Amino acid sequence: MKRWLWGLIGFLVLGLLGSATYVVGNHLIHTSSTVARKLGTPLPVRVAVVKQANLTQTLGASGEVQPMANLDLTAAMSARVDKVTVDLGDLVAPKQELLRFDRELLQAALTASQSALDQAIGDQQRAAEYLRRVASIYHQGLLPKLDVEKAQAAVDEANAKYSQAREKLVRARKDLQDAALTSPVAAIVMERLINDGETPRAAQKVFTIGRIDQVLVVSNIAEERIEDITIGQAASVTLMAFPNDEFAGTVVKVKPVTDPKTRTFLVYTNVANPGLKLKPGLTAFTRFKRQHEALAVPSVSLINPTGIQESTVFVLEHGSIARLRKVRVGVVAEGMTEIRSGLTAGEQVIVVGQLALRDGDQVIIGDEFHELKDQVAHRRQDR
Repeated sequence: MKRWLWGLIGFLVLGLLGSATYVVGNHLIHTSSTVARKLGTPLPVRVAVVKQANLTQTLGASGEVQPMANLDLTAAMSARVDKVTVDLGDLVAPKQELLRFDRELLQAALTASQSALDQAIGDQQRAAEYLRRVASIYHQGLLPKLDVEKAQAAVDEANAKYSQAREKLVRARKDLQDAALTSPVAAIVMERLINDGETPRAAQKVFTIGRIDQVLVVSNIAEERIEDITIGQAASVTLMAFPNDEFAGTVVKVKPVTDPKTRTFLVYTNVANPGLKLKPGLTAFTRFKRQHEALAVPSVSLINPTGIQESTVFVLEHGSIARLRKVRVGVVAEGMTEIRSGLTAGEQVIVVGQLALRDGDQVIIGDEFHELKDQVAHRRQDR
């Protein structure tokens, strides 16, 4: 009885070992090129179809944040500055006060201009009345013509003084209205050239502000990659100062002249900055994105590259022959590589097992466990 039991166990063990040996051997034949080559069987490979693909090319470059524009603000009048309300580096909002002139002095100047105008009006009326009387007497033949001419000259002088007084009054009113200098845009103070108590000249520069409600990220692009950058191209910007944020932008300018030292072009990317987080001088990294429709293959299929735009692939011919073929490549993106020449749509390239191949090798394609899967499927159907 014991002998029969031990014989049964031995038989089962041998059966299991035989099955395992078959599975392992079959697996090695279908997965190991070395084993398959020694046994003289076709070499196992995987293939991919050459097809048109929409590649999103991404080109990265470091750069720096700059203001959208620098604005020079000048004094509208020559008057004493009462208070400068901002300093270098301050962020300012549209219509925010930057400085204010002494309103008391401006109000006094307005009052004096109004008095001068009233005086000029009185002088003008008196000169006109005197001319009327002198002219009447002259027509009676009682005065010489010279007296009339003198009276007319006095009227002309009074009219001129009236015009001057009126102009001064208009200017004084305007100066009082412009007693505060404000920022025209959201900006950062780049330069401050005035202090409390000083009296600038009219039109003298007192501030330089950088507009930052939108900013420019200026990046250096190598000259051999400049053809990949176009005006209006989408871009994304990240900064070391805000590592968790990404800012969308658009290429608005490419400097037409290369830097002779670095052999790079400057590319300007416009980025909206509603929260004014992005400040001039921050280090940025820009990724330029470009959609590219092209014939492509998985990048892993490429072997033995012979240049920047040249490589080789193994192409499956007649369903079982691996042929080495030279190709010209282009854009590399998302694990795919553009094929510019050497392949046509619908051909199959080898993507797994190609490193062990030689030109003209017999190959086999498929799942190394396909026989076991078929057996399992049949058993399920029988049930």
